[in-house]
Amino acid sequence: MDAISKSETGKAWLRNFEANDRATARTLLDSLRLINLDEVSEAIYELLEQLVAERSGRRRAVAVYAEREFQEKRIFQTQLLRGAKNSAIERAFGKKGLPPVKPIRGGVRVGSEGIVSALIAQSVKKHSGILITTPGPARFRSKRSPIVTDFIGSGSRLTKMLDKFWNVRTVRSWHSTGLIDFVVIAATATQDGAAAVSSHVSRPDVRSSHTIPTMSSSKFEEHHFGWDSLLDKFAEQDPGDDYVWGFLNSAA
Repeated sequence: MDAISKSETGKAWLRNFEANDRATARTLLDSLRLINLDEVSEAIYELLEQLVAERSGRRRAVAVYAEREFQEKRIFQTQLLRGAKNSAIERAFGKKGLPPVKPIRGGVRVGSEGIVSALIAQSVKKHSGILITTPGPARFRSKRSPIVTDFIGSGSRLTKMLDKFWNVRTVRSWHSTGLIDFVVIAATATQDGAAAVSSHVSRPDVRSSHTIPTMSSSKFEEHHFGWDSLLDKFAEQDPGDDYVWGFLNSAA
């Protein structure tokens, strides 16, 4: 594949820099790894196929969720029931899980979550006896539960979604007794992001097809000083930009 800097888009981007910064900017641009939609789709499809192939017996069903943002603190509805000695017990209930992915703020696009949801739907159609999409707690118990995403950068969004599962007392109880476990399927991931997700209290099994380098990766060690200086310069020009180094400084 030709260097990105040789493309018309790359040349136009480089013209935004002063002449003495362009060599450094060029090395940064050419360090990017481009992965297209077909590669992302194939990676997610193959990882789901591997998961299906591993399942057998009475507990072969898999509850699949697309990674997404939502406002609720818990992923399932809960209710208080009276237990022994009139104590209150919180239990999750309902057959349905999250509603379908919808556009945000009145827009017409749903972003990568919509693409991932469509890929999940295709796999569910093929493996209807094994894969179940976004079930509620009544159909969630005794299942392996993968959360599917296209990219793990810092890992922040995925850990927040895992938190929403973990905030449900019923889920914690089932997990502690081995009735459920979590898997994270990602087409692409940074090493740091995958490690952050793996360290979540639910201890998910993180699987990805492509490892994405970051600016701090050892393979780019010779460029670290120049890239940092270049970004420092832009940070000084626009102090209000919190994403010069990417979300949570992940620099992916």
